[in-house]
Amino acid sequence: MKKGKSLRGIAFQESKFDAEQENCSSSSEINISGPAKIAASIQTYTIDDDGVFERYLGETHREMKLDSNDWAVSTKKRLELFKTPLYSIGNEEELLCLNPGALVNDAVANAIATQIFENSNYANDRKFKLILSNFIEHTPKGIFVARMSILPDKSSFDKEYGTIFMLGFTNTPKHCFLTSIHFDTQTVLMYDSLPEVVDKVKKRAFFDALVTALNSHFELIEPFWTLESCTCPPQLPNSNDCAIMALGFLKVLVTAKAELTDVNQDGCLGYRQEYVGQLLRSTANGRTFFLNCNSDPMLALRRIEIRHQEREKLAYIHKKIEQLARLKVECFDEKNESLGDEIISLTLVIKSKIERYTQNFCKQSSKFFSE
Repeated sequence: MKKGKSLRGIAFQESKFDAEQENCSSSSEINISGPAKIAASIQTYTIDDDGVFERYLGETHREMKLDSNDWAVSTKKRLELFKTPLYSIGNEEELLCLNPGALVNDAVANAIATQIFENSNYANDRKFKLILSNFIEHTPKGIFVARMSILPDKSSFDKEYGTIFMLGFTNTPKHCFLTSIHFDTQTVLMYDSLPEVVDKVKKRAFFDALVTALNSHFELIEPFWTLESCTCPPQLPNSNDCAIMALGFLKVLVTAKAELTDVNQDGCLGYRQEYVGQLLRSTANGRTFFLNCNSDPMLALRRIEIRHQEREKLAYIHKKIEQLARLKVECFDEKNESLGDEIISLTLVIKSKIERYTQNFCKQSSKFFSE
């Protein structure tokens, strides 16, 4: 296999945190101790009681009868259609990332990667493991954070000669690549269809977070890891197929006699369609939905897209109901009677749109919106 440039380095056994340099915390807790400090100057706060608004909001919502409206009830529910190792079950909205030209999200990419690995001859071999991409998370602040709990148990993995596969994601820029971690040579191989997208600084930060976690978890003695970039078939710069290509590279690595050249940009549309079917067949609800779409991946995506558009319409209705409730507060409780005509007009608009959306819904096949 042809390899590109190497980046060598020794991973630190522990990471130090400088609070003065980085004003952030990995914990969601806020610790406060001691008595509250009294501000030097007196500040005035206004606290609004939203009880009146909530009352009008509830009344207006009941007036529109959305809870008993077939369109609203069916549209509100997001169908749970596929298995994903990130959080058990993924909903229909997430599958839209398999549309041509869309960036594939981590829930879908990890679900597909899991299927590829479990269907390979490596699935039950303790020398090979696939771990979730969020083992190394690229935070919005640009920091790579390792989640040690995602690494395989030391007793179930061969840390002398084993190999770990993992998809990697970056936030800025949005990008995906594949890594294979080889313990026998202490080498991290990166498979990237657009290697110039992630700069050397980010690659180094990713590498440091990765090997530091590996060294600590597996208690490696005097580790000296190398990061190497493998020459891979490229994708078109604006195709957003980085995750699709990375999944193709994974399939090659776990398939006997397969070559990286078997993966190419021309096949990405076919891969996307294939993955839609694979994921929908992973749950009973997904299989039923797929059958109702005549087992056609593109039809399944179109129907999910239409359901997404219906949810946007429902969100618009709820926004208008909130607007109407606020007008009622001003008119009836704050005695601004000039808003009466506006209330009547907005009420008619909302009811008219609900009626039109409901009629359009009823024209569709019932299986189109059902499980």
